[in-house]
Amino acid sequence: MYVYCIFILASSARIIAEPIPQSHHPVNAFSAGMGLTGVAISNNPVTIFWNASGLNRMEQLGLDFTVAAPNIESPGTWSFLMANASSNQDTRFGLGMTRRHAKNEHGTFKSFDLILPLSHGFKAGRIPFGFSLKFISESIDEGDWKYGMSVDIGAMWLYGSGLKFGLSYMNIGGSDLEAFQNELWLGTYWSNAISPLSFSSQIRGERLLDSDYISQNFGVGVNYRLPDYPFDRNRKIGSFEIRGGLKKAESKTWYTFGFDFIQAGSDTHIGYAVVIDAETWSGRSHYLTYGYSYAAGKRPKSVGGTPFS
Repeated sequence: MYVYCIFILASSARIIAEPIPQSHHPVNAFSAGMGLTGVAISNNPVTIFWNASGLNRMEQLGLDFTVAAPNIESPGTWSFLMANASSNQDTRFGLGMTRRHAKNEHGTFKSFDLILPLSHGFKAGRIPFGFSLKFISESIDEGDWKYGMSVDIGAMWLYGSGLKFGLSYMNIGGSDLEAFQNELWLGTYWSNAISPLSFSSQIRGERLLDSDYISQNFGVGVNYRLPDYPFDRNRKIGSFEIRGGLKKAESKTWYTFGFDFIQAGSDTHIGYAVVIDAETWSGRSHYLTYGYSYAAGKRPKSVGGTPFS
């Protein structure tokens, strides 16, 4: 039922769609709720957007479909992220499709991206590297459609005890379309099987020695998995996660909030996140995700973090 609602929302995008800020990326509800971070998050389909090297840590099929918009009834931005891997492969693939209806100081633009990621792990997978080839079409201010291509490269270092470091250089070369702006991100992520908490953070890395720039371009987030016992009488729901974060993008500050229902006995999860202007408490972007993962409804109760890790 939920997935039908999402596809109905997406099908209405051409009629009543509204743009969201360009800094609100077309990611899933987990990433959006965690301060729009994800450079060091692995074993989650959002790694296809942020850092292809995380595919090397995928140990099951993961698929997320997300719609995003200022008003939940008028989605103009969506993403489809799919990762398929097994625990005995060093080289792994995925597929991503994103559609943006975004705005910046120059106007509005619409774009469609096809993302083809590839990841390979070295040193027993502790240092995976990733590469994504992107094909894009874009229309600025309802003008003619233009076409281009670009690449992303990324790497992770799996330090141990659940701590990961990530680096991603997005949109290298290719064209100068609005959706192809170069971005260098550095991030960290921590999750542990014995803790219900997980943390994510990332900063823009183009000017690492400029503290003012770093302080205006970062994201942080925390996720908490509630104990299973509140839902013991209703195993149809399974488990519940809540999350929050902070996003800084130049002169703008955004608060993020979100949650996930993970259905026990099935392979699905439903997530929601909202990104809110910290000054006016308006200018919202809503994210709604319907996801499938072989492990989402079957992971051990003691495991914290995302539905995938």
